[in-house]
Amino acid sequence: MSSRWDYLSHPFAAGLCTVLLVLFAYQRAPASPYQYDDHSAVVEALPFLDVKGVLRCWSAFPLGRPLTQTSLAFDRWRTDTTDPRGFHVTNLFLHLVAAALVYRLALRLLAGHPRAALAAALAALLFALH
Repeated sequence: MSSRWDYLSHPFAAGLCTVLLVLFAYQRAPASPYQYDDHSAVVEALPFLDVKGVLRCWSAFPLGRPLTQTSLAFDRWRTDTTDPRGFHVTNLFLHLVAAALVYRLALRLLAGHPRAALAAALAALLFALH
């Protein structure tokens, strides 16, 4: 007996639906202003996010956030502005990559189950929309 959800049993279809739902959920994010501590973490810290500043973050690894600082420095270099749009787009991209990794991990953990792709897509969707 077939179900209307059978098309989601294919890993590509389930993964694509997950990505599209996440993009739909975060469609307004690029146009949003800075939130909470973003202004102090991004705008006020940007003068220190040159190559030396990023290397300093990596050398003090347990105490800092080197991946975050590297991403912010890259965005600053790429856009040469403090407009939040570029920073939000990069964060959305990184969040989609992380959700894709959760999807792949769940697919491997659920290998052999007939609804593995659907369950993996739901796990990735829950992660992405947390």
